Amino acid sequence: MGVGVMESWKWAGIGGKTVFAVLKRIWHYLDDTGQRPAANQCLFEDEVRELAAEYLPILLHKRAKLFAAYGQAAESQWQEELRFFQGRVLLPALGERADYAARHARQVCRVLNRMVCSAQAERDAAQAGSAMPVTSRFDTSWAA
Repeated sequence: MGVGVMESWKWAGIGGKTVFAVLKRIWHYLDDTGQRPAANQCLFEDEVRELAAEYLPILLHKRAKLFAAYGQAAESQWQEELRFFQGRVLLPALGERADYAARHARQVCRVLNRMVCSAQAERDAAQAGSAMPVTSRFDTSWAA
């Protein structure tokens, strides 16, 4: 490679890294932002979502409580909470697929985090929409 190409790679923040490491970083970025194509959705991720669905209200409450108390500084505590949930709840429930989940713990935590964040965003949007009082000229219950 020419010097100019290497300089442009260094400028892009990937100097000294292998192409595989760069592609892996891009894949994780796309995975975290939810821009990965839906055709590549893994059945394992669907199984994790299905198992975690009944615990979603608890996870929502814990995340909201952590971020209300500590703000963005709570991110590391939230990741620790997800790892604890994964070890205590998901791994025993996965049975023979628990080994796969243990080897792909980061992927499981990302799936859980996306699931909880999207549910929290939906809940916040629903609460924001209901903040405006609804009145009707035929409804007099407000006057009672």
